Formats: sequence, structure tokens, C-alpha cells
Amino acid sequence: MIDPPGGFVSGGTYLFQLDAFKDGVAWDITGGVVTLYLKKSGASVLSNSATLPGSPSNRATYTSTTLQLTPGLWRASWKVVKGGIEVESDADSFNVAPSLA
Repeated sequence: MIDPPGGFVSGGTYLFQLDAFKDGVAWDITGGVVTLYLKKSGASVLSNSATLPGSPSNRATYTSTTLQLTPGLWRASWKVVKGGIEVESDADSFNVAPSLA
């Protein structure tokens, strides 16, 4: 996950990025299905389809919408499914601050 300078603020759009590794080496996830799960404390899990920008690549990205991240504590994890292999990352926590605008 990429932490933006100054942190997350409600109403912003943010790029989340996965660099996939398996057994210690870059894992070409071209042709796989990559999902970013976002969960705010006390809310349902949001399932978001990631983009695979190039081939071959071990990178996947997702850009949040302006209304998606509301103030509070969030958790994010990635899931990659490719060729019968299914891997989910540990969840990272991050805080979204309210906008002053």
C-alpha cells in the first residue's frame, strides 16, 4: 500500500499498489484476478477489482473514488487468484482524516 504525503483525507482519490511476490521472487500475476479489500471499523468489507497495468507484471493497482474513504480507521488487504493458486495478504491499517474543505 502507498501512504500519501500528509496521510489520507476524506474526499481524496488514492492509488493502492500491490507488488506481488511468491516464494521470495516477483510473481507474474498477468491473467490473474486481483482484489483489494477495504474495511472500515464497524462497516462491511468493500471488494474492489484491481487493474493489472502491464504484461508480464507482478504489479496491480486500484484507485479509490472520492466518496469511498470516509473518516475513520480502515484496513486493507489484497487477494490474488491465478492458476489455481489463491493468496491473501495480511491487512494493513490506515486512518482517514476528515476533510477541512
